[in-house]
Amino acid sequence: MTRLLLPLLTALPFAAQAGPVCTFTEECFGTFACEKTDYSIEVILDTPMILSSMIEDLEVVYSEVTEDRTQLVARGLGSLNLLTIRGDRALMSVHIGSAPSVVTYHGTCEAGT
Repeated sequence: MTRLLLPLLTALPFAAQAGPVCTFTEECFGTFACEKTDYSIEVILDTPMILSSMIEDLEVVYSEVTEDRTQLVARGLGSLNLLTIRGDRALMSVHIGSAPSVVTYHGTCEAGT
């Protein structure tokens, strides 16, 4: 029986290790006035670490975690993204190389499940 179950268990996909989910309520494009948004990302703590959104998955290329904050730099399609989390507050800036321009997101993070 064990020989039959082992191949089945190794073939099953395992859930990604969930980290915080950050929900942003304000989006600021360059020097224009900020607007409301409902953009969110999930930090996936697997190797490689990923910032996952409905737009794209961003590979984290640098991380710095201290007692009071987490900062992650991720690479996207034509962008570099910096996420800073302190307590439940979150700030994310998306630096777009083709323009160049920046979009800044303000919001909060909750622990993943």
